[in-house]
Amino acid sequence: MLDWNNVSWTSGSLSTSYDIDPNNPGNDITITITGSTGAFISGRPEITTDFTGGFGASPSPDNLELWVDFGNRSQSVTVTVTFSAGYVGGVNDVNFLLFDVDTGSGGGTKTFIDQIRDISAVSASGGLIAPTITTSANNSVSGSGTNQVVSGTGENNNSSGAGNVGISFGTNYITSFTFEYGNPSTGVQKNPDSQSIGLYDINFKPKVPEVHPGLFAALVSAFPFLGGLFRRFRTIGK
Repeated sequence: MLDWNNVSWTSGSLSTSYDIDPNNPGNDITITITGSTGAFISGRPEITTDFTGGFGASPSPDNLELWVDFGNRSQSVTVTVTFSAGYVGGVNDVNFLLFDVDTGSGGGTKTFIDQIRDISAVSASGGLIAPTITTSANNSVSGSGTNQVVSGTGENNNSSGAGNVGISFGTNYITSFTFEYGNPSTGVQKNPDSQSIGLYDINFKPKVPEVHPGLFAALVSAFPFLGGLFRRFRTIGK
């Protein structure tokens, strides 16, 4: 698991790797951000506690804050999370939360609308995996499969969990996942106000290597021989 409370991120960096698994040599997970990265507010991305996702402040739910000021509705940033090639066969049980996916104030035309789209993972065999998405009171999901889109529907308090979005790839073994963060093409002013979301901890499990059936059979057939050899050693030692 990537726990933001236990790692660091250089303020403003667009790519960072972490060695968090003592059983896998080298870096285990890499987060890379591309797209309209010039829209980031100075010092962001950065690990902060500006959003608490309804968890309270003890312990602080550190998260990677993506605070941007897009110049128009077509700009966006893309977050890609890649798992180490050392995880042969990929990782599974990959899931995470996004905090504060909501809207800005305004009547029919919002000052901004947080939108998460193009959400998918790459399977160990190279195909695309669709997410299972859980929304909250201040956002909703539309579409299906890898075309699901999450949009803010109301204003959220930074400490509330009503802006949370849960994304899971279930039992599928994957090597990476990605999502895009921006605004919809309608319903929001042409030059959106600054907006931000928080990427919370990323949970994952490495694939457990399978024992080859032939190797297992060989070990089983060797048990009588090994047992007899052990008994002979005991006799000689008396």
